[in-house]
Amino acid sequence: MECDYKCHLFCVGDAHTGKTTLTKTYTNGGYLLSEMYASRLNFDFDIKTILVDDKEIRMLLWDTMGQETFCTLSSANKPFYRNKDIILVAYDVNNHESFQHAKDYWYEQIKTWYPSTIVILVGTKADTISKHYSRQVTYEQGLELSSELGIPFFETSSKNFTGLNELFDYCAKVYFVQQPVHQFIQNTTVKHTPTLTSNISSLFKQITNYLTF
Repeated sequence: MECDYKCHLFCVGDAHTGKTTLTKTYTNGGYLLSEMYASRLNFDFDIKTILVDDKEIRMLLWDTMGQETFCTLSSANKPFYRNKDIILVAYDVNNHESFQHAKDYWYEQIKTWYPSTIVILVGTKADTISKHYSRQVTYEQGLELSSELGIPFFETSSKNFTGLNELFDYCAKVYFVQQPVHQFIQNTTVKHTPTLTSNISSLFKQITNYLTF
């Protein structure tokens, strides 16, 4: 089936940060634990189509299916990551170490090997605060890190489906406006999300307001 654009998106981060659950819950429209999905492959992808200004953006969401060694963003794995348009850097809000690694390892790896790729910081498992879990990374800390790195930030809960539409709609929009023919689009709208005014120079500066609509 034909589409107007194809966007390849990949999610990296420490083990058990909910990367597989994030992408599969979004594409399936309901909570889906990674353990519920078995694959014989080292990697897999799901497809979701999003409308931006009546153009179909086919999102191909790549996943390593828990093969963390495959996530290493080194030259050895460069063929796998080639032509990925967007990379999500995920951390678990209940695990400060994964948050630190998001900055010190994953983001640095991306900047070393794929400096022109769009990067978005994603906090996961925002729903799992209970007597067994305590939040170790605040929303404000995530926002502060995203500001320091100069990249957008989203906090999500796959279990409650919180922030998933906003995250992936934003990914489609950022990809769309960076296509050469659309570099100066104004008042672009994304299906199921509020209208954002954007051009390529101010898009990332609007992320804070977008997240607090």
